[in-house]
Amino acid sequence: NGGRNERMCILHATDLTRTSQDAVVEVTPTERHALTAWKEEKTFEEVMGALTDATASHVIGHTREKQALLLQAVGGFQDLPDSKRPFVHIMFIGDPGTAKSQLLHFAIDHMHPGSKMATGARASIPGLIGGKSENQRLLGSSQTTLSPGMLALIPPGAIAGIDELHAMGDQNVFTALNDAMETGQVSVQMQMKGTVQTRTPLLTCSNPKGGEMSRFDLYSGIPLMEQARLPTSFVSRFDLIFVFLDVVDEDKDGAIIVGMASSMNSSAVDPNQAFPVEDGYRKYLQVCRDVSASDQLFDAEAIDHFRQLFVKTRQNRVNGATVNFRWGAALQRLACAVARLDLSSTVRKEHIDYAHAILAESLTTKEPNMVNESGTGLGSSQTKVMDEILRLLEDWSIMELGEKDFGDKKDAHAYVKKFWELEHADFPCPEMRDFDSFLTTLHKQNKVERKGKNLSVKGL
Repeated sequence: NGGRNERMCILHATDLTRTSQDAVVEVTPTERHALTAWKEEKTFEEVMGALTDATASHVIGHTREKQALLLQAVGGFQDLPDSKRPFVHIMFIGDPGTAKSQLLHFAIDHMHPGSKMATGARASIPGLIGGKSENQRLLGSSQTTLSPGMLALIPPGAIAGIDELHAMGDQNVFTALNDAMETGQVSVQMQMKGTVQTRTPLLTCSNPKGGEMSRFDLYSGIPLMEQARLPTSFVSRFDLIFVFLDVVDEDKDGAIIVGMASSMNSSAVDPNQAFPVEDGYRKYLQVCRDVSASDQLFDAEAIDHFRQLFVKTRQNRVNGATVNFRWGAALQRLACAVARLDLSSTVRKEHIDYAHAILAESLTTKEPNMVNESGTGLGSSQTKVMDEILRLLEDWSIMELGEKDFGDKKDAHAYVKKFWELEHADFPCPEMRDFDSFLTTLHKQNKVERKGKNLSVKGL
């Protein structure tokens, strides 16, 4: 062209890395109007009942757990003056084959298209939070960048799921998740420092650390979370913790089998049947997420009711422990989520009561000693058994050992078994393996000293 040289721009790429998620739930004005009208035709109880029935209908029972998933799906109100996190963290912990993973998969697959899941065995700090990434450049050079992990890539409204949490190989991941869950951001220290935003609700499932072939032993002296190899500092970040136990029950077992068979029919597991628009379940949840808080979120009546519930629950000591102020923040967060599910910009008394009914079934309420950082980790039944063992060991030490400092563990167990006073049906005397686990816990509490197969009771 007249002697002019033309230059063509060529982009040579050696790799393509996705750094954000574009998954959104789009609701048209017509659909939004239809869903709002559907809600207005019903009472609060009817709306919540319809949402619960539509959630993982193929899973029999676990009503509170399903309601908890709904609260997590919408979360609390964003950007409130108190600057507390709005997202809700939930843990399912229990025996294998008790529907934990089914509920997790439903939440990931049906509540928001941007939700993602990882497994504990393959989880790492770079994979979940973020870390150093070497990107190859032209002419053989490379560039070090901060690559975000799964929690940073999940869009607003979606959740992050971690299955088989007990199989987490790197215990340092739990430390990184502490900040990710509580503050929504994690500082990454490497060649180039940075902060990764992790404003994402977390839903986890955990079996005993033995995996699929083991169950939780509630008759041993080993804390429940220790049986799953979960640190209490991490566990204490969860708003809701539900325990799933594999208990033989003729009626329930039969209903579960019927539910398993029915789940093979697509009509039986479709969450959208009750809604007036296509994909109505997911779209109604998005309409709820779009609800913003009014300037006066809690009126005087709601604040007073919230105060009464917290004070009453805090005064009710369970196993020597009580709920803490994290529990109060969780109740506040959950009540806000209930209000959003009701398409309300204010929190009313009925919203607080609904949230409290769910929170009351959480381990954080029923057994705070098991999940609080300052607790022993033992449940009420375990503590009662351990107290009886310690009482009898003290008697054994006085009656049998005399001037000797140490006695044989087998003799101690025989004495405990002979004079056991708790009701055997509810609190059976531990056999030797579980007896030994209680001795280990008593040793950690500096109440028993152990030397090989011999033991001594301290403080006598």
